[in-house]
Amino acid sequence: MKRPGRGSPFTVRTLAAAAGCKPAAIGHLLSGRYRRTSEERARRIAEALGCEPAALFALPTSTNLDESTG
Repeated sequence: MKRPGRGSPFTVRTLAAAAGCKPAAIGHLLSGRYRRTSEERARRIAEALGCEPAALFALPTSTNLDESTG
């Protein structure tokens, strides 16, 4: 996990410390075990990485191409 212009890359532990959460939460997000997180945690992780939360997380996709037809 690169830190543009800030020296050495993050480890799971250093990112967790910077984001104020447990290393397991970061590890589970990275592995895909956790597919969701709170908006607050996403904001803190993004802030630690120096980006917007949207750059880190994909919005859920719909399998229904036209949800308005029911």
